[in-house]
Amino acid sequence: MAVRELVKDGKKVGYDVQISARHPITKKRHFLRRRAANKWEATELERTLHKELQEQLSGTTVPTWDAFVAAYEQNCLSNKAASTRFNELSILHHHVTPHFHLKLITQITDADIRDIMNRIDPSRSLSLKHNVRKCLASVFNYAIDCRHITENPCRRVKLQKIPESALNILTDQQIRVFLKKAEQSGLEWFPIWAVAIYTGLRSGELIALRYKHIEHNEGKPVIKVQESWTKQGSYKPFTKNKQVRTVPINREVKRIIDLLKARNPNACPDDFVLSQIPAWKQGDAAKDLRAFLSGCGLPIIRFHDLRACFISQCLLHGIQPSIVMKMVGHGDMKTMMRYCRHTGSDVLGQTDVLDFSK
Repeated sequence: MAVRELVKDGKKVGYDVQISARHPITKKRHFLRRRAANKWEATELERTLHKELQEQLSGTTVPTWDAFVAAYEQNCLSNKAASTRFNELSILHHHVTPHFHLKLITQITDADIRDIMNRIDPSRSLSLKHNVRKCLASVFNYAIDCRHITENPCRRVKLQKIPESALNILTDQQIRVFLKKAEQSGLEWFPIWAVAIYTGLRSGELIALRYKHIEHNEGKPVIKVQESWTKQGSYKPFTKNKQVRTVPINREVKRIIDLLKARNPNACPDDFVLSQIPAWKQGDAAKDLRAFLSGCGLPIIRFHDLRACFISQCLLHGIQPSIVMKMVGHGDMKTMMRYCRHTGSDVLGQTDVLDFSK
């Protein structure tokens, strides 16, 4: 216990009262600290804090792993997307719970976590181990918030770094062939594929694109990306990162939008720009894309890779990474640097100054 006089500019301004006590089970020290205006109030506050802390500690029990994960699910995962919640709980229940089960949350050490990592089938990908550690770290961070532990045991568990995979994208010439053949075929998918490559919008943002989102800034057409669609079958008034962004409309996208509007001259601002293809909204867009690319003799890519094509081509054509980030809605430069490394856009021509042949 401690009562300390507080002085400011040579004048006494009050008293700082702090008490501490050890948890009866974990033996970890807990603190309470408040301020008092005078010595008498500080003495009374010291007694009050001592009683309050004892009541807190006597009513605190250390939960088992099973009980704590249930509390974690209710208090930390309830606001996350259903798919994220399902994936995290699946990892915990399959790889962790069978081994920790009734173990107290305070008894789990970094050695126990390493044992979990070693039990994972060696044939599984390294990313699985990283995901398991990430889920465990989230649980133990919540345990710290609940004051059951003071340090996250996952911090001392080091894993091999995951090798960076190559981007699966089309070259400039391959994109030209792809879009030309798609338009000539009259496929319903053509406007969707083309707008995806020319704007970098995510699949859900393309589905939710309405005519009211097409605006003019200083006479130049742009898309205000501010809505999205989720696999759960609902339209959201926000994007993945909850931010509104602006994407310029080039001449080719304007031509495609004008063609779509000509087919539906009575379209109102709330109408969707692109066809609401059932297979697209059911998550099967990649199947038709793969089939078409295969028929054209082009490399097979996923639907989301159309967005990667946009990013790569912007970088290769000299657009600054910071500008591309704003257009595609990336939250940090770390993600963008992967595209820079893959395309080499930031180093193109830099070795031209080296000439030792003369």
